[in-house]
Amino acid sequence: MTNELFTSPIDYTHLTYLIDELCQRYRAARLSYIGNSLLARKIPMLQIGEERAGEVFYIAGHHGCEWLCSGVLLALAQELCELSESGGRIHGISAEYLLRSRSYTIIPQLNVDGTDIAINGISEDCPTYARLCRAVREGGFSLWQANARGVDLNHNYDARFYEYKSLEAEMGLYSAAPSRYSGEYPESEPESAAVANYIRYKRPRLIISLHSQGEVIYGGNSSSARSREIAARLSALCAYPLSTPEGAASYGGLCDWAREELSIPSFTFECGRGSNPLPLEDGARIYARVRGALLLGASMV
Repeated sequence: MTNELFTSPIDYTHLTYLIDELCQRYRAARLSYIGNSLLARKIPMLQIGEERAGEVFYIAGHHGCEWLCSGVLLALAQELCELSESGGRIHGISAEYLLRSRSYTIIPQLNVDGTDIAINGISEDCPTYARLCRAVREGGFSLWQANARGVDLNHNYDARFYEYKSLEAEMGLYSAAPSRYSGEYPESEPESAAVANYIRYKRPRLIISLHSQGEVIYGGNSSSARSREIAARLSALCAYPLSTPEGAASYGGLCDWAREELSIPSFTFECGRGSNPLPLEDGARIYARVRGALLLGASMV
């Protein structure tokens, strides 16, 4: 299956095919759905490990044009399933112990509608708001980040949300756009609301959100000494330096909200280098780079 992850862009049809194949092949993978997208697509969620153990939460695909990160998390899910069956060790830690003491929750692609737009363009079932964005798009739909309503999901969480509105005005953003428009209010979108509600209820021990690109980790500047320690260890495992987001990137994000409001150690990995969408051939290399941090993150909490 690994060879299939980085052979073509992962739109919704390809995503569901890959997940179905994974679940048919491995008994360790438990499939459920965190909710529905704006266009009523089910958003898949995989869980691997002991169901009643401490949970770690990994997510990718907030932004449509960052679909390569979906392949990276599917590669993680596949390796976890293989380790569940074969045992072995991960950087000296028993895989059997890790999967017995932790549950990995993986959402490979949150923004399933926006990813389809970035890969395939706007279809006839898209809402009017998204269709209006034709007038403001630049460089074609491949750069699309937002959901089908033209809301950037990673600005739609309640992390200095209303402060960001002033910055939006400076950028000339007052309504739906391919990126950076935060929506009318926090969690206005079904995708971000589903994630936030799940996290409030489950309170995972760790959150890692994959984005692209930059090869840095955000979240190491937390006021919590424990979070700073975890960030340093994650950084050492993948050789991504710790960094602080600037400008628009520092508002409304999932990890900012979870860290500030719920005190959950939460980190954003900006994977790979170049311009989005990153090329398919970068996928395996990115996974090899972040693999240790993703696998062992659960051992740190």
